[in-house]
Amino acid sequence: MLTLLLLFSCEQQDSKSIVKKEIKYQLDSLEMNGYLVYDESIKEKRPAILVVHEWWGQNDYPRKRAEMLAELGYVAFAIDMYGVRVVWRRDEKMYEAEGLEWSGESVSYYDAATGAEATENVPSEVIVLENDVKYAVDMACGHKTGFYVDQRENRLAMREMSRGKKVLDVCCYTGGFALNAALGGASSVTAVDSSDVALTVAARNAELNDVQDKVRFVRADAFDFMQSELGRVGGAADVVADVRLSCYPH
Repeated sequence: MLTLLLLFSCEQQDSKSIVKKEIKYQLDSLEMNGYLVYDESIKEKRPAILVVHEWWGQNDYPRKRAEMLAELGYVAFAIDMYGVRVVWRRDEKMYEAEGLEWSGESVSYYDAATGAEATENVPSEVIVLENDVKYAVDMACGHKTGFYVDQRENRLAMREMSRGKKVLDVCCYTGGFALNAALGGASSVTAVDSSDVALTVAARNAELNDVQDKVRFVRADAFDFMQSELGRVGGAADVVADVRLSCYPH
């Protein structure tokens, strides 16, 4: 054990040759801040390691881990999962249910690195990429986080089962299932929601993925539509997805 520890110690790099760089990059419309660390005295190829921060963001902890890896001879890059801003959404009814005082403000923005409240360069919308599908997410006004992240595997499953089928996406919200059905080769896709706001975002998402001509968007109550209008989309659908109430304002 002592021999191994000595060998490990001897492989540490001279900290004077360690290069540390702040790397700004774009993920669609979101500005991200990465942290690159490497030993410039090493000229040959070497492994690279991505350091992913936890829920609190890219603070000193993942950066220090990147520096430690660089001292061991790796190229280390601490990636940014949040971007420069964190959005805190609050709901008045939840405050009331928990007996907390309501401040009157439902949305606040904070610097992801420092935690300081931010008032400038705050995006109202971000574009996210999930399984090669682009979605516009309304950070301020969308329901909950503006995107149902927990449905990721189900949206992918929809894409895989849709080829050649008629698909009806009711309570479609911003069109996640409808988009994947269209991308999966469905013969027809109809997306229904009672909210104009949700359908506007859904149509924008269709354009982002170049399937605007493959999805028919309908503003209607989902259950009324299924009872009285289903025959007009070419008979019974092969797949019916996403039956739940829309949470966007009408």
